[in-house]
Amino acid sequence: MEKRYMNLLENQDIKYWEYRKQIRSTNSVIANNKEIQDLISGTKEGYSFRVLYNNGWGFVYSEQDNMKETIIEAIKIAKALSKETKEKVRIRS
Repeated sequence: MEKRYMNLLENQDIKYWEYRKQIRSTNSVIANNKEIQDLISGTKEGYSFRVLYNNGWGFVYSEQDNMKETIIEAIKIAKALSKETKEKVRIRS
């Protein structure tokens, strides 16, 4: 992950954050009356952010090239949920 995106997280008083990149490969066979009509292979890439702000968790997954917006959305969700959450979150190390 690029440093400019890490700065977005560090400047928000985030207790914890996590970034994951996923690559998924698929293979499909299309058949009709026992005859193969088509073979399809593909790869999808995506990433997710999990953010803890005070006591609220935010999580967003995207397959788009919009990392900045994805991080901002995860932070917004975490901040909104932290206002509603009364139970204190503790992270074990």
